[in-house]
Amino acid sequence: MLYPVHVTRAIILVYILSISHYIIAKMSEDAEPVKEPKREPPVLDWDRIVHKNVRSKDRADVGNVDAVDEDSIVIITEGARGEYKIPKSEVDGFDGAEVFLRSTRAELTKFKV
Repeated sequence: MLYPVHVTRAIILVYILSISHYIIAKMSEDAEPVKEPKREPPVLDWDRIVHKNVRSKDRADVGNVDAVDEDSIVIITEGARGEYKIPKSEVDGFDGAEVFLRSTRAELTKFKV
């Protein structure tokens, strides 16, 4: 039985698409899961941040690092003499001069001592 040209092309296209779908499905089954690259810690030497200026996520000046313990840093503010005990996990980075936090100035109230 002969089909018109446009029907024959449609049948071939469906066949090619089904084979492509099968190949892609097999490839994704065999592929290893994508691993997240290991993230470098935000601070390599925590003792180096003592007495350094601290900025919040919204770039506000928070104060200076007064002390570092095993799992947190203590920040003393200027003027009002407020004190914050912030988990090290909230530290986003350190550029050698300033410590940057993951929290905004408003979010830091939960860490006030």
